[in-house]
Amino acid sequence: MVEVDKRKQKVIADLIRRWITSEAIRDYLRKALNLPVEEGLPDEHKSLLNEIDQADKK
Repeated sequence: MVEVDKRKQKVIADLIRRWITSEAIRDYLRKALNLPVEEGLPDEHKSLLNEIDQADKK
């Protein structure tokens, strides 16, 4: 695997932070990368995101 130095890691992290400010892109990335709902989210938010996921699968 390619090793990424700290400077490049910061650039990548900053780019991803900018991308995820858009709800559409955040949703796209979550689905494209098959990311789970974050465990640190309040139960109310997890529940809502799970409902959205289920609706998308129908």
